[in-house]
Amino acid sequence: MNLTGKILRSAAGTLLLATVVQADITESKDNPYRVIVDRNPFGLQDPPPAPDPSSLTNQPPVKVDAKLTGVTSDSSSKRAWLMIPPGPGRPQPKYLSLSEGDSDGDLKVLEINETETTVKVLNAGVPVTLNFKEHGLAAPVAPVIHPGLPGAAPVPGVVPAPGIPPPGIRTAAAAPYAPQPSVTPGTTGQPSANPSLRTIPARNLRTTPVEPQQQVDPAVQYLQMKVQEERARREGIPHPPIPPLPGVPSQ
Repeated sequence: MNLTGKILRSAAGTLLLATVVQADITESKDNPYRVIVDRNPFGLQDPPPAPDPSSLTNQPPVKVDAKLTGVTSDSSSKRAWLMIPPGPGRPQPKYLSLSEGDSDGDLKVLEINETETTVKVLNAGVPVTLNFKEHGLAAPVAPVIHPGLPGAAPVPGVVPAPGIPPPGIRTAAAAPYAPQPSVTPGTTGQPSANPSLRTIPARNLRTTPVEPQQQVDPAVQYLQMKVQEERARREGIPHPPIPPLPGVPSQ
């Protein structure tokens, strides 16, 4: 009986081993690259396990430096306009527009008071009332420019001397102008102190001669005015009275 059991067990083991070997051979024939994966010649490693979601939700809240930039309201809602300056993991400023009850990360808006321009928020679980005086953006500081330096505005009430440009105005980079007396033909002028400057001789201006006006005989003028008066009378146009001839008494 024992011999028969041993024979049966040996046959079952042999059959099981043959089945495993056949399956391995069949798998190798189906995927010939399995050998490369098993050898792992590049030393590849399995990816790290995914983090536990519960560990992400249990992180402590992070307080942000929220700046109040504006408060608006309309018939539907009120909104608070906030700005978070750059910080660790945030190279650029972040701009937010939140209504009452809205939140962004660990920052939540609780109440907006447009009359007093304040916003009550929960910043990392801590209640804070934001206002423009303490939590607004600082006004940019204008650079101080001393009068007289390039780019400075002229001092009010001070008029620069003639020929001197106001501060901050650049003139052309040329040699300074030195006025020289003009030399007329036939005269001898002094040589210029600056050889690069040339003296321009003076020229007489050409003017058109005015012809003398011809004298008109007073009798001819009187006859012309009488003709104009008669023409105006015929056309029904009023005409002023004609002055008498010089030396002839008026009638």
